Amino acid sequence: MLKRLVILTIASLNLSASAFSSNNELDNCDLPRDPMSIVVKQLDNPTAKSFALASKAFKNAVNQRQHLKIKDGIDGEHLLEILATKTNLTSLNLEGCESMTSDIVVKAARMLPNLTRLNLRNVNISNEGLMAVLNSCPKLSDLNLSATTYLSLDNINTLCSVCPNILSLDLSDIGGTCSESIIKLADTYPNLVCLNISGTAASSEAITKLANSCRHLRSIDLSGSDHLTPEALLQVALNGSQLNNLVLDGCSQMNSEVMTWVAKTCQQLVTLDISRCSLINEDTIISALEASKGLKTLPLTACTQISSEALVRMAIARPELESLDLQGCTQFTAESILEVCKICPQLSYLSLTYNPNITKDNIKQIATENPSIDRLSIWGYTNLKPSTILARIEASEKRNVTTTP
Repeated sequence: MLKRLVILTIASLNLSASAFSSNNELDNCDLPRDPMSIVVKQLDNPTAKSFALASKAFKNAVNQRQHLKIKDGIDGEHLLEILATKTNLTSLNLEGCESMTSDIVVKAARMLPNLTRLNLRNVNISNEGLMAVLNSCPKLSDLNLSATTYLSLDNINTLCSVCPNILSLDLSDIGGTCSESIIKLADTYPNLVCLNISGTAASSEAITKLANSCRHLRSIDLSGSDHLTPEALLQVALNGSQLNNLVLDGCSQMNSEVMTWVAKTCQQLVTLDISRCSLINEDTIISALEASKGLKTLPLTACTQISSEALVRMAIARPELESLDLQGCTQFTAESILEVCKICPQLSYLSLTYNPNITKDNIKQIATENPSIDRLSIWGYTNLKPSTILARIEASEKRNVTTTP
């Protein structure tokens, strides 16, 4: 992963052969800063630290990146004290700081004129406060407003007028997001790369406009949009040749015809989430998997139409799967899931929650025969190692035996 990232970065910089020393070491390369900073800003902290080890130039780029994640229990005055010593921050994450007042958030934004990434998820900020924050951060390119406040058209107008460089935007679970706002965003940000509008009330007309205007989207999340028509979803598929992540969880009008077009046009997908899309038949899903070039993650939560035979055929169609979510899928047998694990040697995450056919012995078999599976969700245990789940089950059984009269 890191090696690929380094190679892609160098390629994007269009380095000439003269940039390298005779022994091909990168340490003395005079790499341009601007393209590299774009890459570096997208990295999480652990990856950034590893990236910095590749060369001196990469290390300098990482050192220039200023990121701060605030603990949700911190008070406002303490936050401002911290920020007073870090005025060059380019990334600030306030996710979950529900006790933070609008005044504090506005003061924080005004102290950080170089912010390019801001996460306000679950922050209780007022409309006026949000508009003041946006006015204070004209360099923003990555903004998360998920579950923050009632987002009005005035907020969207302010965002569009003072933050022209937005590439990644999360507006999920904001009840006030209207279709007019989405259309305004589509007109202003045709170069959007990532957009999450799950749980919003965007109309089919707005989604169609979005799909036709934002042709550079790599990730779009439309979860919970059960009102979207097949025609609107078809436009997303037809314009999705660049998509890596397509999340349609709960888009209940998603049908086999649209899925066929997803298979034809969205061949760069890494994640395809069609959970709760009950109108898609098994053969269409299998055809999409066969057509995909890089699909790794497949959430199929509550797709109760999937049989044991179809599940095995899906694995055969895409043995490179790394993550498979079968929560609430009750039609397949334990034998079929064990067969899937054998067919997909790279499978590292598996969710079998709410499947009555899986026993403790099955989990033991999965754990012993499939060491690649590092995380498992089942029986109320979420995202844990199979060995950890088994240990907790056995401990619980021992307690029950001890307490039984």
